Amino acid sequence: MKEEVTVGEAHMAGGRAVVPIVRSVLCSWEGGAYLAAEPVAIVVAGPDGALLVGHAGEDVAGDRVREAVERAYAALHAGTE
Repeated sequence: MKEEVTVGEAHMAGGRAVVPIVRSVLCSWEGGAYLAAEPVAIVVAGPDGALLVGHAGEDVAGDRVREAVERAYAALHAGTE
């Protein structure tokens, strides 16, 4: 079983950038595999700042949050140029 937390792609909505932080679990065995993914947090960034919305009881690594915030602000700047 392999578990991994990744940062998703930024999506623009209402002048804000939304970036999911997702946990995926891969279980594989001879002849098959099972993949599950669920959001554990979401970063919403706008011109006035960024907000991290997390799932209760989840602990997201700071480097993943930083990556999500950077991705959100990059999408905001790309949308205004």
